[in-house]
Amino acid sequence: MFRIIYRLSYAQMKNQDRIIIEYRRYYHLVLRQQIHESAHVSRQKSTRSATLQVAAMINICLNMIMLLLLLFRTPHGEISFISRLVLSFSFISLSFDHAVVALGAYIGESRTLKILSKLRCGFHAIAMPLLFLPITEACTRTNLISKTTDNITISVSILLAAHEAMVWYKYDIHNLVLLDRRDSAVNSGLSFAGSLSYISGRGFKAFAPAILFNFFALYLGMYLLWNGFSGHFLFVSATITLVSNVWNKPFLQMLGETVLLGGIFRTLRVL
Repeated sequence: MFRIIYRLSYAQMKNQDRIIIEYRRYYHLVLRQQIHESAHVSRQKSTRSATLQVAAMINICLNMIMLLLLLFRTPHGEISFISRLVLSFSFISLSFDHAVVALGAYIGESRTLKILSKLRCGFHAIAMPLLFLPITEACTRTNLISKTTDNITISVSILLAAHEAMVWYKYDIHNLVLLDRRDSAVNSGLSFAGSLSYISGRGFKAFAPAILFNFFALYLGMYLLWNGFSGHFLFVSATITLVSNVWNKPFLQMLGETVLLGGIFRTLRVL
């Protein structure tokens, strides 16, 4: 009797040992798989962040090169002081914009990123009406508009820029909307995969001036070409920017903004 009980107990213990061994094997298999998947996700995130940083760095370098050419290689007689000032501000603000977008995921959800995002949005809002000033200078040089219209355009552009400066000075950073794309695998609209940023949420009001400016630059480029002026730089750059916006690819849109500024700068130099 005791022998039978012993054999049954021994068999039961062997079964329990086998179950424990199998469970351990399964546990280690699952653990290795999780580690492998975690490393794969980390590599994907690292690749997306690196791609964004490289694209941002290329655009920042292009803007800084154009800024240096404007400040040190452009005679004062080629571009007026006010256009020179506006273009300098635009090159710097666009570089700042790209830097904040690229570094947002490293800064993290914080007051610092909110303040940088507020400055980024504010600089963009101020720069858009001011960019009509170098465009107006090109119009005046080619007799597209009169001197009176030129003065009115300058006054309106400065007033709009001052208005945007006041709006963004008073803007509460807590109204910014978090856009977390750190775990995203694909770009979406104006947001980059792997990025973390705050947006104003002002929607069309934030993009309307840029759209209007793009179409006006395209029109001026066609006018210059039609009347025998050197408008091919402005026409090509405005076309590239328009296509990049229609395509709705953030990396192309990032490059398109830089190309348009370069086209305006080059057009003023050759007119």
